[in-house]
Amino acid sequence: MAPLTASPLGRFALTLLVWVLIAAVAYFVLTYIVRTITRRLPGELDDALLGIVRRPLLMLCVLIGLVQAEVMLPFPADVSVLIQRVLLTAIIFVAARMLHRVLMDVVLREAQKHALLTETRLDDVLVAIARLLTPVLIVFVAGLILLTDWGI
Repeated sequence: MAPLTASPLGRFALTLLVWVLIAAVAYFVLTYIVRTITRRLPGELDDALLGIVRRPLLMLCVLIGLVQAEVMLPFPADVSVLIQRVLLTAIIFVAARMLHRVLMDVVLREAQKHALLTETRLDDVLVAIARLLTPVLIVFVAGLILLTDWGI
């Protein structure tokens, strides 16, 4: 019997399995170990951050694994390029969504709390502007990356 790595499909499955295991370990570490440690810390900032990044990191690991594993399969060059672009598009969407949630739900929420404690109105205005511009900038940058990757 030939080893699993002898065929392209076997190499694909093995590479994907390794990335799924990496994702599972990362998910376990974030869910159980880091959360157990951070529960002892005061405040809810760390819990909110863990809640936001846990699932997208799992998805990113699996998507990166698919990108790495796809090159093992004997697709024609144009099909392989299309698959790589679609997977990269999914990676960018997941990463942009995670960044948006971290900035809006954690960073700017904390900035808003701090701004309410100060007497100046400048920080209130800056936080409001940042809340308006953050989604626009994330979509703009993600769009530029996608357009560059797709050759548009």
